[in-house]
Amino acid sequence: NVSLAIGRGEFFSLLGPSGCGKTTLLRIIAGLDLPDTGEVRLAGRNVTNTPAHRRPVNTVFQSYALFPHLSVRENVAFGLRMKKLPAPDIDRRVAEVMEKTSIGELAARRPAQLSGGQRQRVALARALVNEPEVLLLDEPLAALDLKLRRQLQIELHALQRRLGITFILVTHDQEEALALSDRIAVVHAGRIEQIGQGRDLYERPRTRFVAQFLGTCNLLPGTVREVRDGVLVAITELGELTAALDEGHRKFSAGDPCTLAVRPEKIILREARGELRPGEHEASVLEVVYNGPDTDLSLQLQAGLKLQVCCLNANARAANRQPGQRLIVTSLAPESLIVLED
Repeated sequence: NVSLAIGRGEFFSLLGPSGCGKTTLLRIIAGLDLPDTGEVRLAGRNVTNTPAHRRPVNTVFQSYALFPHLSVRENVAFGLRMKKLPAPDIDRRVAEVMEKTSIGELAARRPAQLSGGQRQRVALARALVNEPEVLLLDEPLAALDLKLRRQLQIELHALQRRLGITFILVTHDQEEALALSDRIAVVHAGRIEQIGQGRDLYERPRTRFVAQFLGTCNLLPGTVREVRDGVLVAITELGELTAALDEGHRKFSAGDPCTLAVRPEKIILREARGELRPGEHEASVLEVVYNGPDTDLSLQLQAGLKLQVCCLNANARAANRQPGQRLIVTSLAPESLIVLED
């Protein structure tokens, strides 16, 4: 029961945990697996029963699957040779795609002589040389170290923009999906939880799973006091909180249970000086995780609630929080609160 449409020239990501079905969906698009029901349409054509080698689709696998006995140039040219294209056409297309992927100087090397990033570029070139209408990417950066992965994310995004080919990426890396994608489909237990632009999914998730999988999120259970003019007022452990309801949101009535979510970076702290102002709460620091540009804090509130807070290390005071320190959580702004549908 998965149904989605991906636009021509779009960078689309299937994001979800291991075992949720995203690679199965990719294999169905590629023609390596068949759907139990329904159909796959590509550029308006029904290709459900078209074998994989006849679909205008190429796949870059997580393992790269390069031929170890062939040189880089021979690996890139392999698909064109199988199509029995004239030698001059093969030479021209191979040279063009190797230049676009910056592997021209590696032409004579074997895969064993390449780094992980270079192998990834060769796998990309081998897929792109066939000029597919859709390029499928099955976690192609997962085996790389963090710095190289971020560098190649930038290169991959720029390459897709230059080529204008539809890219469909499978990944479990939330940062990667947000950095690369025009739109993201969050997949959970074989179904799509939510589709949208990365900013919309992060800022306005509809369900608990999306809120917690796409970054960290604090969940505040409560009871609806009233709903008026697209605004929900709820009674929570932090007192009365107000949040905006998005268009098309499920209907709530007074007395209904509800869950509000707030991202760690949306919570504002101040030093524990003076009296508490209305809507403020005193908290004790339980854990501190220093990340360089920011620090993650785990707070225990007097109401018994625990909150995760992310603070930018803009000054020495923010970077030197200590367990046991007393802080004040200021009132949560309505625009920082998200009303979940489950």
